[in-house]
Amino acid sequence: SDNGWLRGLNLAVDYYNMARDRSKQLYVIESGCVERNAGEKAGWLRDARETIKGWPEIKGFSYNHENTDCNYFITSSTSSLDAFRSMGSDAHFQLQ
Repeated sequence: SDNGWLRGLNLAVDYYNMARDRSKQLYVIESGCVERNAGEKAGWLRDARETIKGWPEIKGFSYNHENTDCNYFITSSTSSLDAFRSMGSDAHFQLQ
């Protein structure tokens, strides 16, 4: 991490390993990222996208699009919205 900043889904590594080791599926819920600096949220989303694609045990992912303790809105920047749209249009995330 970078001063508490976790790239992509680094926080979920232990949960992923536990699911994998037990042959279980995993659903990542209430994940989110704040826009500290321009483009960081977009980078976080791109990292999360690639991580999920490499972790077949993950069967679902939800982004916490709200303003609670922090501004998690996906629309906080054009780059974050574009990264989220790109993630959603990736064939890996389409229903089979």
